[in-house]
Amino acid sequence: MPAHPCDKGLTPACFRSYHKWAKQAMAYKLTRLLLPKELSRRLPGVLRNPLIGPGAILPPGLVLPPGTIVPPGFTWPEHWTPWQYFDFTTLEDPRTLFPADWTPADPLPPGVTIAPGAVFPPTWTPADPLPPGVTIAPGAVFPPAWTPADPPPPIFIPGYSPFPTPPDSGAAPPLFIPPFEPGPVHPPAPGPAKVRTTVSIDAWTVGYIQNTGAVWATVHDSLTGNSWGTIFTATGQIIRAALIAGTFTIRRGIFGFNTLSCPVGAVAVSGYISIYFASGSGYTAGMQSTLNLVYLQAADYARFSGDAFALTGLGVGWKNFPLSASAIAYINSTWRGNHYFMLRESDRDLANVAPISAEDRNADCYTHRPTSTYKPKIVITYEQ
Repeated sequence: MPAHPCDKGLTPACFRSYHKWAKQAMAYKLTRLLLPKELSRRLPGVLRNPLIGPGAILPPGLVLPPGTIVPPGFTWPEHWTPWQYFDFTTLEDPRTLFPADWTPADPLPPGVTIAPGAVFPPTWTPADPLPPGVTIAPGAVFPPAWTPADPPPPIFIPGYSPFPTPPDSGAAPPLFIPPFEPGPVHPPAPGPAKVRTTVSIDAWTVGYIQNTGAVWATVHDSLTGNSWGTIFTATGQIIRAALIAGTFTIRRGIFGFNTLSCPVGAVAVSGYISIYFASGSGYTAGMQSTLNLVYLQAADYARFSGDAFALTGLGVGWKNFPLSASAIAYINSTWRGNHYFMLRESDRDLANVAPISAEDRNADCYTHRPTSTYKPKIVITYEQ
């Protein structure tokens, strides 16, 4: 019998002779070999069709199952019936199910069903074994001169494979989750978006702490003041840096706010302090958070925290001091409690530059008093 390039499988000779077909056969074989049973059943339909080479001639009525591979140019004998030469599983003797005169053109006898796509060959009789289908190992090829009388080589035996077969009960890949089974196929959906709210809160107190003396460094660097108090009038002097008649004076303003009206669990994200000035044009001032300030007293003179978070030019009207990141953190640390902020003149007090003789830098602002139309405010945007 003449040797066929593919009679020993997908060898280099087979690839050289039938390059395109051999690649298809190898891809099909690898797909069936590598995928476990539970995944191969889910392959697209096109991958479950038999692979038949170009030029093959099939007899009428022959239906090949998945896995059948026919080499290019092969012609099937006209009356060849593969079930005569292959091992099949027969559930019952067909002669007990079919009348002796039954032909494939007749209706099926009661209790007999045929799998979708299966057909009976025209030459079949009830005396023949019941043909459930042909099973040929992936990658199998028929030599061109082979006839049904020839005993098939082992590669054509149903279920035979030259490679190890993956166990049917092997574990599925860890990332694979069959459809309709529970599991974190997607990450949990994000929760509802946080909502931001902006509120304006009036100051509940406005006061000052002041220190005086003959030496600038002593006045500036002292840890305590020698006078302090709440401003109980509609307007009052809130900052000062001066040298009058040989005496240095530094006055620092205190503004108190309370966020008890804000919801529990909210978090401040931005904001500013707004103050209406009645005088002070030409000067600048900076706002700072305070450190452990409880209420106005002598020891609060130096209880400012960090650098001034805003330097703002003063003048009659509203002036805004945007809150810094450290100021926002300070508010959140005492959320729904009292928050105190200190206002200091910038060019002399903050810069630690002694005023010259007769220099008096000061500014008045409207306070928290009920008669005041322009109360200081803190505007906070919080998130929850």
